Amino acid sequence: MRIKYLNLVFIIFLISITSNFIYSQNTINIDSVKNVINALPNDTSKVNKINDFVWSIKMSNFNDAIEYGTQSYELAKQLNYTKGIAYATKNLGAVYYYASDNKNAYDYYKISLDAFKKMNDKKGIAIAYRNLGNVSFNIADWKQALDYYLKSLAIREEIGDKKGVAAVNDAIGLVYSSYKERDFKTPAEYHRKALKINKELNDQYGIATSYLYLGRNYYTKY
Repeated sequence: MRIKYLNLVFIIFLISITSNFIYSQNTINIDSVKNVINALPNDTSKVNKINDFVWSIKMSNFNDAIEYGTQSYELAKQLNYTKGIAYATKNLGAVYYYASDNKNAYDYYKISLDAFKKMNDKKGIAIAYRNLGNVSFNIADWKQALDYYLKSLAIREEIGDKKGVAAVNDAIGLVYSSYKERDFKTPAEYHRKALKINKELNDQYGIATSYLYLGRNYYTKY
């Protein structure tokens, strides 16, 4: 009963913290942005503009996000613009991820990873690994999710991305609590690591998230 109650609280929490973000996406004048994009020459600037647009509507307008994300990807390939390919496919992966299409999300995230590797963009690589971990988590492939998260964590630690380190520690904690049902110590250790960093950064959202996961782990235990 406690677990069901906590899951409900968890869902309500996620809804509350994303509602303002989703609302801000819906206030974008999509038609105006489309007109600007359509008037641009087919160069790298257009790819960047489309990528920014797709990212802003990834959760609120699936059809436009897929249409323009695909347009950006194809144009970036024509221009041999690796950075554009990396972000276009990252965006498409996110659109499919939020639409619960795990296969397409994984495929595009994998292309994104390869593009970031080609550029030796370590932060981009770390983000791509985490994205692939998220999809693996969704399909309950715990070992693969953990592998991707650990790769992301190593890179984020290397480049000093503390916020990213905290987020991935929380993600790793969730993996352990999901596939090792009686192991409550390991998840708590990762969530505490995340909480410590979030407090150092004064990241209120991160602090709340880490506390929530610690609470979830505690209620599952008892």
